[in-house]
Amino acid sequence: MLQKSVDLYYKGEFPPSILINGIPFSRNGTRYIYQSTKNINNNSDNFIYIKVLNEEGLQKSLPSEVKLNNEVFIHRFGPFFTLKNSTEREVGKFFDSISSTYRQVISPELNKVVIYYLIRSIINKKKNSLNKFRILDFGIGIGISDEVIKNKFRSTQIVLYGLEVSDKAMKICKDKGIEVKKKNGLRIPYSDNYFDGVILSFVTGYFSGLASFRKNFSEIIRILKPLGIVAFNLHKTEWKSINSYQRCLSQIGFSLGTPKIQKTKIGKDYEKIVILEAQKKSK
Repeated sequence: MLQKSVDLYYKGEFPPSILINGIPFSRNGTRYIYQSTKNINNNSDNFIYIKVLNEEGLQKSLPSEVKLNNEVFIHRFGPFFTLKNSTEREVGKFFDSISSTYRQVISPELNKVVIYYLIRSIINKKKNSLNKFRILDFGIGIGISDEVIKNKFRSTQIVLYGLEVSDKAMKICKDKGIEVKKKNGLRIPYSDNYFDGVILSFVTGYFSGLASFRKNFSEIIRILKPLGIVAFNLHKTEWKSINSYQRCLSQIGFSLGTPKIQKTKIGKDYEKIVILEAQKKSK
């Protein structure tokens, strides 16, 4: 789908250069057109990930839309643009396509901080009742959560499991020694009451609406032990959905904590990280 010349439509100022799916593009002097000097070999049909390269303050300025081959990609959440609501298979295909440039595309430092807060939510809630934690990373990617556990939770016994839609990301995790299973359809391939906690880092934005959110979290509550914890962050474009998410979680059997807001410096910028934490009700 990517080509050497793309049209980007900005409401604000135009950055001189960007990455699209990890490939560098530069503005060619005209207002909307960005071009790449690299050969394009990227078959992601429904997703584009855009990162603005460095002029100060411009990382937050993303285009309002992208036009490729007369098809318009719109800003969906975070720096992702899409043609339409995505299927699980399309999400997997997209992450397969960026596997070689994953750390350029997905900000690892921000992801590490988010994952740290998510795991800490579970540990803090359960530390008086558990010595060992079995945690599932739903949408584990290339296993950044494994790095966080080894660096930040060395004194805590955590057994990490992964769930992923990208075959190439799964291979990277398996090479690190992480037990990871394929997410294929709504059912999660683990038994009832198996996990002490489940984390989702930048994942809920991929669900195609509230119905998909409900179905996935109904599976998450099934695999959680009684009083198990689920913790997930919301991207800023999802903040408006927080009340809908909370109602849905309550309806399917979770008791809710107050949304946690962490203001954290990452690089030169401060990020507001919003976390929802919910506990499975005991029967």
